[in-house]
Amino acid sequence: MPSPFPSMDPFLEGSPEWQDFHDDFIYAIRQALVPQVRPRYLVRAQTQVYVLEETDGHVGIIIPVELDLLRGGERMPMGDPLPSGDYYAIISRSYRRPFCEVYAWTLRDPMPTIPVPLLKGDPDAVLNLQEIFTTVYEQAGYDYSLDYNGEFEPLHALKMPTG
Repeated sequence: MPSPFPSMDPFLEGSPEWQDFHDDFIYAIRQALVPQVRPRYLVRAQTQVYVLEETDGHVGIIIPVELDLLRGGERMPMGDPLPSGDYYAIISRSYRRPFCEVYAWTLRDPMPTIPVPLLKGDPDAVLNLQEIFTTVYEQAGYDYSLDYNGEFEPLHALKMPTG
């Protein structure tokens, strides 16, 4: 059964299921990226997804995307204020740093499809975040483990999990 929310499910935030969701979401992102970037790039997942370029036996790390899927907690520091939104994807192209692209959406909006920049001259990979979220949510069966009878915590009351 799909999540009752069109975007990120706020009942996952701060719940005991958060770490399980986070881990599965990271690996699902890797699965979506690998077919788009191989053989020139490697994709590795740990607490984040890393896109790696292999040249002459040397591997360079490219970390172009920061996903903020929690309504609370500290946001990534930015030079300009972030646009209004509950969730963010921050895209950094190596050849445009320190400038970045910010995708913002609310709890009521589906997650966006975002570019994953590679090296200049290579086409972006693309991540449909909503499709990835829905797949992870349904495969894990969170509709059975989350208690939707209560109300989710308002933003100011969230105590974000660490790690």
